[in-house]
Amino acid sequence: MISIKHCLFLLLFLSLNSFALTLPKEESVPGGVHIQVLNIKSQYAPKVYFNKKRVMVVKDKKQWKAIIGIPLSTRIGKHWLKVIPQKQKDYSVSFQVKNKKYPAQYLTIKNKHKVNPDKYDMKKIN
Repeated sequence: MISIKHCLFLLLFLSLNSFALTLPKEESVPGGVHIQVLNIKSQYAPKVYFNKKRVMVVKDKKQWKAIIGIPLSTRIGKHWLKVIPQKQKDYSVSFQVKNKKYPAQYLTIKNKHKVNPDKYDMKKIN
């Protein structure tokens, strides 16, 4: 007979396992994530680099996919990934980074001493 503790543990394990296999939402913009399908028929994960930094590679539905976090400082336009498969020739693949307008909030302060304190104010602050 299975105890309640064992049932709860099994449910928790199954829910965590299915959560771990969920890929992030793809949005190829600065600050977003690009998912690149890699046409590699190998049981071994290839090494993939973006801007000379290694990126995560996962197997999803029998396909290798590179998960690229795109820094906010990335320029709009074409970018390249370097793919190094096991026992195959290295190759490059391109992807597009699109523009995105993020919401912004602005703050106006009338008292400039609160933005750029003078020496006397800096003494008090320190």
